[in-house]
Amino acid sequence: MIERDLWLSYQVLHRENPSSDNEAKVDFYSKNSEFITRNSQNPNPKIAIIIPAFNEASLIPRSLASINQVLESNKDAMVVIIDNNSTDETAEIAQFFGAKIIKEPKKGIGEARQSGLEAVPSSVKHILTTDADTIVPLNWLNAHHSSLKNKNTVFTYGEVNFIPDFQLSSINRFLLFGYTKTANFIHTIKNNFGIVISGGSNSGFSKDIALYCGGYNRNLKKGEDTDIMTRISKYGDTVKINSPVTTSARRITSEGIIYHGLKRFHNNLIHCLGYKESLCGELYKDYR
Repeated sequence: MIERDLWLSYQVLHRENPSSDNEAKVDFYSKNSEFITRNSQNPNPKIAIIIPAFNEASLIPRSLASINQVLESNKDAMVVIIDNNSTDETAEIAQFFGAKIIKEPKKGIGEARQSGLEAVPSSVKHILTTDADTIVPLNWLNAHHSSLKNKNTVFTYGEVNFIPDFQLSSINRFLLFGYTKTANFIHTIKNNFGIVISGGSNSGFSKDIALYCGGYNRNLKKGEDTDIMTRISKYGDTVKINSPVTTSARRITSEGIIYHGLKRFHNNLIHCLGYKESLCGELYKDYR
């Protein structure tokens, strides 16, 4: 699996060369930015890949390298990084890769994603979203876009797999595997019953309909992805695509896998019961 190889090889590179301006790191940026840079010269892109980032200098190179791979066969997609008031080299690294940088000084995931949505050129028809600690598979862009090109499809989403960035004990690896499978299963069941839920690390939608719905709620600290999916899905079909992304499990493992799982179960239960408060981030620390 190419994305797993990228994940592991970059992990070794970062461990041996933690500094962002290390020669080995800069060489990695240069070798994995060709198609992002090429596409940045397109004056009329049709797709925008939006990635919010706050102090992600250590992991965003891996994410951009994976996106660079999927752009090789598509010249119509641009990459937009929303620098959400980072104090490290996040913006400089993303700029080196050739991404368009949007500064959003007000911290918050809703703020960041909405600033990205509002900043894309008028030529853009479809938005794809992922995260700075996530890598995407080779078929990711085409999987989303081929579904979104259907005039009846307004929103697409896929599964998210969690992998630790650092070595975990065997029991924690087992727990993380169980957490990932359970989370994806619950998301599928809820969507099948019309309770829409989506992760911003693996989604796509019609830009015009998103803006018509008011875009992302800037006040949300968490759940902005499910909130916008709920509103957009009223205007057409929501399609699950077969292109799971791989994302860092750092926030899950830092809280404790069991504790995080119970918290997520509690939040999903509140959401199923129809209480909007679960989306407002009151139950979560502002990790941005």
